[in-house]
Amino acid sequence: MGESADAAPREGWTIDTRRFCELRGHLEAAFGPEDLPRLSAEAAKPFAPIIVAVEALSSPRGLRGLRVRLDGEVTLTCQRCLQPVAVELRRAALFELVDSSTALDADDDEEWDRLLHSERCDLVHVVEDEMLLGLPYSPRHERCAPVERMEAGEKSSPFAGLAALKGAQRR
Repeated sequence: MGESADAAPREGWTIDTRRFCELRGHLEAAFGPEDLPRLSAEAAKPFAPIIVAVEALSSPRGLRGLRVRLDGEVTLTCQRCLQPVAVELRRAALFELVDSSTALDADDDEEWDRLLHSERCDLVHVVEDEMLLGLPYSPRHERCAPVERMEAGEKSSPFAGLAALKGAQRR
């Protein structure tokens, strides 16, 4: 159950989780903006393909599980200077596969998340969720100047700020 990084990314990524784990499955592909619409909506510009690998494994409790690894970069908008900022997506996530929503809600392990066993699990959706969770809430450069510095006591019109933004978008 392997897939090369240059094959059609979505093909073969809807799996039966039990069968995938029984076969010790492994998938790897490169996902671009067209494959990840929710991540694309967050990005300031189209991103290079992100390499994703999913493999079956067993959790320390002996349950079937999945390891998801991400490797790529997305450009977001800095919340301080409003310029593009590159954000690395180098992340690994572990999932235990469970049979019930009660077990799904059990929150006794910080390292392993839970995922419900399914005959039609859309791994692309799971992977995109992990990518979105890996993004900073308020992306910023380590050092940058705010959009507009004001002197003490100076007032700024919010409409002037919007006009400046609109002008920057048209360029």
